[in-house]
Amino acid sequence: MIIVLILINQYNNLLTQGLNHNWLIGYTGINTNVTSTRAILGFADTSLNVSPASFAMSFGGVQVNISDENGNLLMYTNGCYIADASNNIMLNGDSLNPGAFADSWCSIGLPVTNTSVFLPYPGDSTKYILFH
Repeated sequence: MIIVLILINQYNNLLTQGLNHNWLIGYTGINTNVTSTRAILGFADTSLNVSPASFAMSFGGVQVNISDENGNLLMYTNGCYIADASNNIMLNGDSLNPGAFADSWCSIGLPVTNTSVFLPYPGDSTKYILFH
């Protein structure tokens, strides 16, 4: 009971996926009403904006990204590599899952779901952690 009260009390102070204002769509072929099968679903306040995207990464199962507090996309991954907001592979962001199995899936992204999360590094707003 005490733990529940503590969690409720700290609810407004938690920083989890609230920093994720953008959802990246790729490979699934979802109808986004744009001319590309890749799009960014941007959530701001109570509205949804669908924008075509030019990222080369496909998402077969793993898809995780993080945005800053203003909704600007910072980085994303499909389980094979990490790309920054300008769609370039980040320094040391390649070969997240080395090996033949992962390599065979990297053209469409690893086929597993709910396996990764970006979190802000505690006490440093310029660093993030990828649990993968």
